[in-house]
Amino acid sequence: MASNITQQGSLTLNDFIFIQGANPTRADEYLVTFTAFNQPVQISLISANNTTYDPIVQIIDARTNTIVASDDDSGNGNNSLIANFLPQGGVVYKIRVTSFNTINTEIEHPYTLQVNSVVGDVVLEERLSSFGNPQTGQVVTFQGVLDSRDYTFPSPSTAAPSLADEYKLAVTAFNQPIQVSLTSSNTGVYDPFLQIVNARTGAVVAFDDDSGDGLNSLIANFLPQGGVDYRIRVSSFNTITLPQTNPATYTLQVSAQVGQAAVTPRVPGIIPPPNTSPLTLTGDTAQIAYVVYYGRPADNAGLDFWDEALTDAGISYSPRQGDLLTGSEAGAYNQIVNFFGTSPEADNLFGGLNNRDKVNKVYNFAFNRNAEQEGLNFWAEHLDSGAITLANFALEIGLGAQGDDIIALRNKLTSADLFTNSLDLPEERAAYSGESAALFGRNWLSDFGTTVSTQAWVDAAISSLVSI
Repeated sequence: MASNITQQGSLTLNDFIFIQGANPTRADEYLVTFTAFNQPVQISLISANNTTYDPIVQIIDARTNTIVASDDDSGNGNNSLIANFLPQGGVVYKIRVTSFNTINTEIEHPYTLQVNSVVGDVVLEERLSSFGNPQTGQVVTFQGVLDSRDYTFPSPSTAAPSLADEYKLAVTAFNQPIQVSLTSSNTGVYDPFLQIVNARTGAVVAFDDDSGDGLNSLIANFLPQGGVDYRIRVSSFNTITLPQTNPATYTLQVSAQVGQAAVTPRVPGIIPPPNTSPLTLTGDTAQIAYVVYYGRPADNAGLDFWDEALTDAGISYSPRQGDLLTGSEAGAYNQIVNFFGTSPEADNLFGGLNNRDKVNKVYNFAFNRNAEQEGLNFWAEHLDSGAITLANFALEIGLGAQGDDIIALRNKLTSADLFTNSLDLPEERAAYSGESAALFGRNWLSDFGTTVSTQAWVDAAISSLVSI
C-alpha cells in the first residue's frame, strides 16, 4: 500500500532559531514513522515564495542526531527534493524543515512538506513546541535536560551532532550587567555551551564554553540593549546521542545586578484551551495520584489496579464540589493514600526532606511551582502536627486545584494519560519499570503544564526509554 502525506506549515519568528551553514534562520521538526523498510520514499519541500524563502529539507537519525539525507534545490526552482530515501528498520527519523537563506522574521514563510512512499504507510507529526510561563526575579534558575524532546542542533563549536534548548530573555533595566551561567553536574558526558542570541536576526551576541568552573559556561557581564529581543540557547560542545544512560542535565541561572530578569522556557507540546473545571477522583482518574505524588505518568499495571479498586468502591469525590467521603468510598480513598504514602518510591522521593520541602516538591509535581507562603505555612503545620499525611495532602491539593493551577494539572494529566496509554507493547511496559524509569517519567512530565504532549513527543520518549 502506498502512502502520500501532505503537511502545510510556516517558518515564523517564534520557531526554533537554527544555523544553516553560516546563516541564522528558523526550523521546524517532524517525527516521521515508516512501516516498510528499504523501500523508496520521496520527500519534497515546496516554498510558497522562492524569492523570500529558499527551502532545505533534511532527514535526521533522531538517536545519533546525524543528518542522513539532505537537499536544497533538486526540486523545481529553489525547492527541495529527496527522491529515493530508503528507511532502515530500528531507526527513529525526524524531518527538519529549514532554509538556505536567512529569512525575514517580520513575515511568515509558508511551505508544503510532502512524503510519498511506494510501499507501506507513513505517519508524519509536527514536533510542536511553545514558550511557556516566564519566571521573573533578580535571580532566575531553571533545571533542564537535553533529551529527545529537544531540537537537533550542531555543536556551536565543533558542528558535532547535538541538541539544544531555547529560553526567552527579557530585563527591566537596559545597559546594566547580567550574569548567565550554565552548569552541569554530569560534565563527564555533557560539556555545556551557552549562547545569547538576537531573537529577530538570529545572530549570536554573546557565547561561552568553559569560563565557569571546570567545563561549565559563564557569561559574566552581558549588557542587554533596549528594543532587542533575546533568546538563550543551551547546547553542548560535545556530541549528544540518544538514548542516554547518563542524562545531559543542566542548571541555567540568570542574575541581574539592577532590576529583574524574566526567563521563559520553550516547552514541548501544544497549548490547549484552558480547562478550569473541578477534578473528581473516580474509577477512571487514578492517574491523579501518580502525577501529584510521584510526579510521573502511571505504569499500566498500577493504573489498572487502582482504577479497578476505585470503580469497585463506587467513588466519586470532588472536594471543590463539596463531596464528603463515607463508607466504601472513604475506604478506597484511605487505601490509595496509604499505599502511595508508604511505598518505596515515596520514601525515595521524600525521605530526608523536611515538611516544607515536601510541600514544595508536591506543588512542583502538580503545578510546576513552589507553594505560596500562606499555603506553605498551612500545609507544613498540618504535616508537623500529624493532622494529615503527605499523600493525603497531595491528593487534596490536586483535587482542590483552581485557576492557573488546575489548568497546569489538567495539562499534565492529559499528557500522562497519553504516555501511559501508549505503553502498548510488552517491551515498552517492561522498560517503564524501576527507579530509573520512574525518573525518566518525572523528567518527561515536568515539561508539561503550560502545554500538553502530542503523540509524537510520547512516541519519541518511549522509543528512547526502550533503548536505554
